[in-house]
Amino acid sequence: MYNGYYSHHVVYHKLTFQTAYTIQFDSKEEQEKLDRFLIKIFGKTDSKQAYGLTVNSIYEYMMFLLPALVLLPILAFFLDLSEELLVFALPLTFPLLLSKYIHPVLHDELEEKSWGYNNWYVRLIYKTHYIHHLDDGKNFNLLWGGDWLMGTYLSIPKGSD
Repeated sequence: MYNGYYSHHVVYHKLTFQTAYTIQFDSKEEQEKLDRFLIKIFGKTDSKQAYGLTVNSIYEYMMFLLPALVLLPILAFFLDLSEELLVFALPLTFPLLLSKYIHPVLHDELEEKSWGYNNWYVRLIYKTHYIHHLDDGKNFNLLWGGDWLMGTYLSIPKGSD
């Protein structure tokens, strides 16, 4: 769990994408330097998770699913749910799926010919996610509306379209 947290919150937010929102490393040397640092600390690199950009390991899946694994049995017990449990379980997988498949697209240059540019959802969260990199306590939710519910939404400044 700690590796998943470190991978996303430290490696991804603090040690990559330093120059530009769409450039993870400035050079191969910069990536190799980070790899040496990660090997020294954890005994391995973070390249399978694209340095915190996506989730691929069981530990990172658990980081996303642990709240659901705790919350679902409690909801089932107190709300007398059985069949309805699936209704609650399905939406809890959305953050995981968005982190795995949509988040990497948000760090690409969106071109008119790309599927990301032509996808209304990606365009909807593309600019708000950029704000997340300026202030990682804001706009972190890839599930549209989540930041409003959690009180972490920061609007896009006018004229930045």
